[in-house]
Amino acid sequence: MLYVGIDVAKRSHEVVLLDDAGEARGKPFRIANSHVGLSRLIDRVEAHPTPEQIAELDLEQLTGLLQTPSRCPSGKHSRDRFGRAKAEQIQEAARTSFGVTLALDALTAQLRPS
Repeated sequence: MLYVGIDVAKRSHEVVLLDDAGEARGKPFRIANSHVGLSRLIDRVEAHPTPEQIAELDLEQLTGLLQTPSRCPSGKHSRDRFGRAKAEQIQEAARTSFGVTLALDALTAQLRPS
């Protein structure tokens, strides 16, 4: 899953994207307090897989992603600590999440000019 931390301010907001373990997914970044800034945030969030996409992954494929270092952006991998059981846990969490799509729809609705 992907968590979005936002430090809200008057002119700009500091944003960090976190994974389930609380590890940063990339460097924190700043967005303007504007439609352009929020659109940039939406683009960054949409670049990550949604819970719906994770839930639809083949279980063996997800297990392979957890164990293969070449597919991990940070170069780290589970060193075989995460296998099928972890993949099942991740898919169950994805199935029970309301997902990014719903949250983005709500945010986009708030961005529309009145």
